[in-house]
Amino acid sequence: NEGDYSFDMFANTANCDITDGESLGTVAVSYESGEVLVTYNINKEYELMESNTYAGKNMLPLSKSTNTVQIPGQYNITKDLQGEIYIITHAVVCLK
Repeated sequence: NEGDYSFDMFANTANCDITDGESLGTVAVSYESGEVLVTYNINKEYELMESNTYAGKNMLPLSKSTNTVQIPGQYNITKDLQGEIYIITHAVVCLK
């Protein structure tokens, strides 16, 4: 549903277990009037090298040509969204 959301970001989370991970900061998501804006708020000891964001109606972003799950570099934000959506964020960071 439309609104403002904040999610914690973690690195080194094998099997998506955040208890083994390291906090990187947060991702702020604003979903309003069908548009999605994502802001990566990375902790000061890290530098954001690359970010990839998916927002759409499908749980996972699928390639139109092969119907397989897209890799992060192929993510996109669908325009004119309505109702419930899914969001995936991916970042590459380095220690400063």
